[in-house]
Amino acid sequence: HGGRGEGGEAESVGRLEGDGPRGVGARRGVDERLCGASASRSGAPRESPRTTAAASAVCAERVVLRGGGGGRRGRRVRVQADRVDPVDVEQDEDAVSAPTQERDEVRAYRGSELVASTELMTEGIGITELDDEQPFGTVLSGRSSFPLVTVQHIVGSMDETAWVGLLTLDREGYIVWYHEFNTSSTSYAVFDQRDDFNVAVMVEMTTVAPNSELQVIDPVSNDALVSIPQEHCDNTTYAQYSHEAKVVSSSEMVTFSYINRKDYGDYRSLEPLSSQMAEDWLQRQGNETPVEYVGDKLVRWDMVSRRTEDVYEIFDFLNPLDNVLQGSTYGWLDTRCAVDTRQGVEWSHASSAALDADNDYLVTLRNLHMVLAIRRDGSSVKWGLASDEAVWSGDEPFPVYRIESEAAKFWEPHAVSPGRSPLDFFLVDDGTSRPGCTGSPTTCFSRAVGYRLDPGTLTAHLAFEFEFPVPAGAPGEVDLDLYNSNGGYVARLPDDGVVVALTSVSIDDDPNVGHPAFVFDVAPNATIRSELRLPRVPRSHKSGSYRAIPAFSVAGERDLPPDRAAAFF
Repeated sequence: HGGRGEGGEAESVGRLEGDGPRGVGARRGVDERLCGASASRSGAPRESPRTTAAASAVCAERVVLRGGGGGRRGRRVRVQADRVDPVDVEQDEDAVSAPTQERDEVRAYRGSELVASTELMTEGIGITELDDEQPFGTVLSGRSSFPLVTVQHIVGSMDETAWVGLLTLDREGYIVWYHEFNTSSTSYAVFDQRDDFNVAVMVEMTTVAPNSELQVIDPVSNDALVSIPQEHCDNTTYAQYSHEAKVVSSSEMVTFSYINRKDYGDYRSLEPLSSQMAEDWLQRQGNETPVEYVGDKLVRWDMVSRRTEDVYEIFDFLNPLDNVLQGSTYGWLDTRCAVDTRQGVEWSHASSAALDADNDYLVTLRNLHMVLAIRRDGSSVKWGLASDEAVWSGDEPFPVYRIESEAAKFWEPHAVSPGRSPLDFFLVDDGTSRPGCTGSPTTCFSRAVGYRLDPGTLTAHLAFEFEFPVPAGAPGEVDLDLYNSNGGYVARLPDDGVVVALTSVSIDDDPNVGHPAFVFDVAPNATIRSELRLPRVPRSHKSGSYRAIPAFSVAGERDLPPDRAAAFF
């Protein structure tokens, strides 16, 4: 991945293995290692006398991919390795691509006396929108500091889903890796990459049982190495994994699971939150049936032992009687685990989780416009922050911060991520409940924000703000800036830049088709280094792509020319 096309200068070290993923960037049927010290066709080891020490370091299965554009029948890539004899590549009998083409060349680079190149055609995915000759994503400006971006994508219409899965794109917008989910049962997926390059995923399903699943995907084989369905849902206790898949260590991931409570009273307990929903409950359930409130549990998943552990329940320190917030963010949630029909009030709506700089948990609650910092050892809440201070009871056993001004407040937060210190953090302010927002792109806008907490005054100061295309506070900010209705992503980059993804954008160039996504690479001085637009997701998936995250490797390859790549292996 990461090449500048045929004849370009930038190259990447990649991996090509015998049973690799069927799709762009890799191909099944390559049984021999492209390596000067690999086994010969007869099985006896062979050494190339022209292989240099630098090349030998890269010898174990690693090759250089320099990619040009693809076609509907596959992507042509150039494979270069420290070997000069031709490499046989068998044609899959079910391949979508054209027959493989080979070309052997001798080229010299700094630090390498000799490399050979072979040109081949990879398979297509079989979906026209994904196999087009042009890049899948459109680079609108610049060149990103990260070589890859991974995003959820859906192909289809309001009536039918043709494809749903994960896509990884290079800097030019070409697809270099994908993973497909079951189109008949997948609602959406949230994901994160582990240090070993496997991908941890939470899949929410449209089926009743199971209704969700945790997975670990191997990017080379494209197999789900681990798959754990939600099995703790029945007709009395509702449970479903949701909204997060955040890797917090080499073996652990955190996610959320819904949990229901029926001990807060009848329809009258709902009246201070939403009088209309209280009336609906009264009409459907009568005046004595307890309201079913749906909150969230933070769940830790040990990906080695395959066991899950409940870390916290939101109801342990917040509840709809003491933390009363009137608003329009609440909604009905199906809480059935069998064929019977049942609904509850989605009260807290946990929307993201991460570790702060102290390795404690940060959690956003969308419906309460709130961020909580929770100790990782399970002992207590460190602090809370909410844009609407009416949500606090006044008796919280933890420090409660207030935001410095009305203009600095966030609404319906997503994608919390840590800053440099435990007092710094970022989140996506989708803004749907912002005062004056009516759900229209001309009255609503979204932004990525960063806050710094002052423990002395219990004040949260706005330290970072990014919105596009009109800068914060400038005329036209509300009318012209992108409005992201749900989801998104923001995180600090290694060079102190910030990646911002708005993944469900309401935009008026063709609103009937669906929601596109935009990914920005923002430099430390707040200038935009690159801007990438991704195709629309059908309107039937109202959360769009939901999340897009930067990546620096699919499976261990590096975005470096050959003379520098050898030092890393």
